[in-house]
Amino acid sequence: MLRDVYKRMIADFRDVPALEKNFYYEHPDVTARSDGEVERYRAERDIHVGGEGVPKPVTTFEEASFPEYVLHEVAKAGFKEPTPIQAQGWPMALLGRDLIGIAETGSGKTLAYLLPAVVHINAQPHLSPGDGPIVLALAPTRELAVQIQSECLKFGSSSRIKSTCVYGGAPKGPQGNDLRRGVEIVIATPGRLIDFLEGRTTNLRRVTYLVLDEADRMLDMGFEPQIRKILGQIRPDRQTLLWSATWPKEIQALASEFLTKPYQVTIGSSDLKANHKIEQAFDFVSEHEKLPRLLRLLEREMDGRRVIVFCETKRGCDAVTRQLRQDGFPALSIHGDKTQQERDWVLAEFKNGKHPIMLATDVAARGLDVKDIKLVVNYDMPGSAEDYLVAMAVEEYVPRSILITGGAGFIASHVTIKLVKRYPHVKVVVLDKLDYCATLENLKSIRDCPNFKFVKGEIQSTDLIVHILETEEIDTVMHFAAQTHVDNSFGNSLAFTMNNTYGTHVLLESARLYGKIRRFLNVSTDEVYGETSLGKAEGLSEASALEPTNPYSAAKAGAEMMARAYHTSYKLPVIVTRGNNVYGPHQFPEKMIPKFILRAQRGEKLPIHGDGMSVRSYLYVEDVAEAYIIVMLKGTVGETYNIGTQKERTVVDVATDIAKHFGLPANSIVHVRDRAFNDRRYFICDKKLLDLGWSETVDWKEGLKRTIDWFLEHGQPEYWSNGNMEAALEAHPTLQHSTAVPVRIH
Repeated sequence: MLRDVYKRMIADFRDVPALEKNFYYEHPDVTARSDGEVERYRAERDIHVGGEGVPKPVTTFEEASFPEYVLHEVAKAGFKEPTPIQAQGWPMALLGRDLIGIAETGSGKTLAYLLPAVVHINAQPHLSPGDGPIVLALAPTRELAVQIQSECLKFGSSSRIKSTCVYGGAPKGPQGNDLRRGVEIVIATPGRLIDFLEGRTTNLRRVTYLVLDEADRMLDMGFEPQIRKILGQIRPDRQTLLWSATWPKEIQALASEFLTKPYQVTIGSSDLKANHKIEQAFDFVSEHEKLPRLLRLLEREMDGRRVIVFCETKRGCDAVTRQLRQDGFPALSIHGDKTQQERDWVLAEFKNGKHPIMLATDVAARGLDVKDIKLVVNYDMPGSAEDYLVAMAVEEYVPRSILITGGAGFIASHVTIKLVKRYPHVKVVVLDKLDYCATLENLKSIRDCPNFKFVKGEIQSTDLIVHILETEEIDTVMHFAAQTHVDNSFGNSLAFTMNNTYGTHVLLESARLYGKIRRFLNVSTDEVYGETSLGKAEGLSEASALEPTNPYSAAKAGAEMMARAYHTSYKLPVIVTRGNNVYGPHQFPEKMIPKFILRAQRGEKLPIHGDGMSVRSYLYVEDVAEAYIIVMLKGTVGETYNIGTQKERTVVDVATDIAKHFGLPANSIVHVRDRAFNDRRYFICDKKLLDLGWSETVDWKEGLKRTIDWFLEHGQPEYWSNGNMEAALEAHPTLQHSTAVPVRIH
């Protein structure tokens, strides 16, 4: 019987007109972009592509060659820059080719297929009475279908494109009326669409643009037979766009059967694996012990943040909810037997925190966009690894609003630029007092980006910090702000305590009072380990003792210990980094490498503190910025990560390389007074960082060349308007010029 129904539903497309699908015109700016620039753009945004003749990504909405009516809607929405999936997906979709997109929820994939769909619709003949839709988007759940339609209403309005959303759990009447009147876009769950097709309420003969959203989830939920039926009614030369969060064998098989020579774009990794950012715990209990154990867990963990409990069955979901409510816990349940109105209400109550405990079957596992989830409990063990990983992913840490202290300084400015450009949907707020070694010139390339904001101020002001955390809804802190040490090691070292230790304490206490921080990255230094023996063959691990030998490193060690204390005492989600020496663009020239470069450019002597035989490991700043982002996203809360390299060179080696580059004689290197104590060597092990997927990509020769080129172009006093560059170029700036601000201790 089922086979007969399927046969009757197979459509005959011999009489359909030819289909035009290619609406892409490559913008001249895109054409002019070199292969190297394209690869750098993709690498910075973790974009991976496949297929024949992959087009270059676009970097602006204008470059996508969208018509004015589409750009008008984009401008109204306030978007300024495409997300990575949009930047690469739009040219692919507009070319009319089939497309496989692998990206997580929140990546901007809905607009990645919706805006090309609007262009596609407007190029097709108008609907006639009795025609079905031109665009069909299939989704696994009602929630996702409704979300897609809300975007359709927003971005299709200027073209007067009509859409409807058909799904189970809601009356068929209004949905059927929309279909009979004729709409250009239908967003549907497979089961309800099959009902309307079998009842001949609509047909799919006009569908030329097909979207399978969260295809992996649809297969997980057993929709493959319905998908096959639906695709049998759509002309085979259609354009098909398949979107998935994972890339399992089942999806690969579906794609190979129904897509023709597709492009593929992946944001991040398509591997199905447990996210090591999520702390997992397994509790083996008998069936009758589960509920008491859950109650004890909630009593211990409930702090106002949200908790999701996944149950295998609808009946079990409701039963556990009743028991929790009887015990005084603010719990609600959501599953497939709830009406759409009930489900919407439960989700709203859960999101606004009025009922911070939600019990759910896996219907809520995908597309759930909720901030501040503390705990996910699998009350019943999921039936497959895929289901388990999907449930865990709900609790996965994804930053939404990041505060970067000291973000106008050297290293932090590179981190800021990468985050703003790579994640346009993430707000990045920089707090910097703009002292002598910081400048807004470092952030010039992103100052007009809509997801970037700058605040001038001190980290020692609790009121200011709490105000920023609350008004910007900060969930992540990357703490770079620190008193630099070359200058003050010869002069006023009290500034180290005030800024590096006290300032960090203020920031930690503000984060505790605020109560909504999900990551606090405390940036420390390799100097906290103290001097490493010159004969030591293996680098110091993160478990090594801290033995600071100078006021700067002692202040940084104190800040680090304070951060760890807040993690232990108040459960603040702290991660600590300890880094090697860093060099590259944006570095104030009090530091050795830029100082040597600018002095060498002038033909001046290169002053080395002491005998110059101190050994250091040097990392290029772009690699270091990438390391901080990886630790923030992938690091484990409570852990410490060394950021370093095993390649070492003496100060004399560095000076010699720079002198040779400028053709200076050997006697251009001179030795001057050293600071009171200067460790001979810092040597750390970076294995933990390598295990997170980081690697050094720029070697010393290439990094030094890039640094020299940058300083030759930007190394003018005007660049550092807050500092005295000429004074910084002296051998001992503090002894010859007053650049440090006195600190008064009350």
